[in-house]
Amino acid sequence: MTDVVTRVDTVDIVSGNEFRWFWISWRNGKLSVGRGNRVGVDVFMSYNDTSPDPVNYLAIGSYATYHVDSIIPNYLY
Repeated sequence: MTDVVTRVDTVDIVSGNEFRWFWISWRNGKLSVGRGNRVGVDVFMSYNDTSPDPVNYLAIGSYATYHVDSIIPNYLY
């Protein structure tokens, strides 16, 4: 397990009553996460890795027994 490199409080960022869009971007060692459906807009977390490894896989999960519905647009794969 690696050390936590960034952390942000995200009170009320998700909802059990409505779908909310999020995006993840990584390029040249910069990892960013934001709200909405436009990459690069409304960033709430980012990290610059000075020695990045290639990203080959992405996993999406939830905490404990919470159910998560995910939509991954088909233009991404």
